[in-house]
Amino acid sequence: MNTKIILEMGCNHQGKMKLAKRMISSAFILGVWCVKFQKRDVKSIPENIRIKKRNMSNSFGKTYEEHRNVLEFNIKEIKELKRYAESLGLEFMISVFDLVSAVNMVRAGIKYIKLPSQLYTSKLVKFLYNKKLRRELIIVLSTGMHTLDQVFKNGNYNYADIIFYCRSIYPCVMNEVNFKGFIEMKSKINEVANNISVGYSSHDVRGEAIPHMVLLGASHIERHYTLSKKMKGADHKTVSSDFEEMEIIIKGIKDAEDMKAHYDLSGDLLEKEQIIRKKFIEDFKIDEECEADPYNTKMDCIRKIGYNKNNVEENDDKEREEI
Repeated sequence: MNTKIILEMGCNHQGKMKLAKRMISSAFILGVWCVKFQKRDVKSIPENIRIKKRNMSNSFGKTYEEHRNVLEFNIKEIKELKRYAESLGLEFMISVFDLVSAVNMVRAGIKYIKLPSQLYTSKLVKFLYNKKLRRELIIVLSTGMHTLDQVFKNGNYNYADIIFYCRSIYPCVMNEVNFKGFIEMKSKINEVANNISVGYSSHDVRGEAIPHMVLLGASHIERHYTLSKKMKGADHKTVSSDFEEMEIIIKGIKDAEDMKAHYDLSGDLLEKEQIIRKKFIEDFKIDEECEADPYNTKMDCIRKIGYNKNNVEENDDKEREEI
């Protein structure tokens, strides 16, 4: 499989190391390329958001601050998760949501660092790029909540190694995906910077748009992952796929890749089709003149294969009379 799949663990680990490692092990069994976690500095979150009351049915704290404190792994835990993922041959990625987290993850030696869509136009992009000049670092950006004009206006895409097209809708139905937007973004990026990989970050229901994006040329696919959609948390039921659903998605990706690999612009017939064509010509005794007229536009060719408009109309009349 050439498509690189990133499983976004998001908040679905519930802040539990054992659960996070089980998710990583499950990702390994699925055969994906990378696992991704998130890092926030809770104190960097604006106070008006931190003090917001939470619906306890899907929250791990009465306020957003309490909720986030439960879900956040510390630097030591993140390094441990990184070592575990890499021991299984998986790449390890972190999404950072603030400057403090970005600095800490760079210092922790995280190779793949992603900025979420809301930070696409932020100064953090150039901060990461400056760090990249002195160490091995892969910058990943998402473009949700931005028009194509906004994506290209500030030039931050130039600092990315991987850029994701996405719709920041949770969940996103198929008629909201906007395949044309992906095509236009990928085409323009290929024109100005052919060293940037263009992927698709999937928030669509059941990941149904993913094989289509692979056919359109997405090199990377990001999908939220859960061990069970029945678990507590906001993302499990809305934008996350479990193991069985990911198996279906991966099969769809492989089928899409197979279709692309056998796509032939030359118009040559496949061997199976040549056999059928030869049999058709032999059965209907079509001569070279008719064979050279593939649409059978000449009446004598049409008659030779037993078909003409008058005969069809006569047969239709007889059938109507019998009815």
